[in-house]
Amino acid sequence: MRSRIRELRRASLYEKVTKIIGSTVRGSAIIGENCFIKNSFIGPFTSVGDGGTIENSSIEYCITLRNTMISNVERLEESLIGEFVRIIRNSNKRYGRRLTIGDYPIVEI
Repeated sequence: MRSRIRELRRASLYEKVTKIIGSTVRGSAIIGENCFIKNSFIGPFTSVGDGGTIENSSIEYCITLRNTMISNVERLEESLIGEFVRIIRNSNKRYGRRLTIGDYPIVEI
């Protein structure tokens, strides 16, 4: 597992079932069960809920609840994301987003 993780700080906790590929997880961070993190940066004080997917994205100071997907988001910070949320980047380029989103939406940013 370590060969596929770019950096994992000791203060970070993650479940064994979770797959982390080509990503940096910087503590203090918590990654739940059955998560998939690929080519992403998970910053300090971030929690990824069970079943979360983070791909090609950068998040820090965030809490995502279970079964949330974040894809191709350049920088998401100081956000609380509900359950079953899908956040997908569209063609607009903006940086430093802050969101509070409830359960089950699909958000294109």
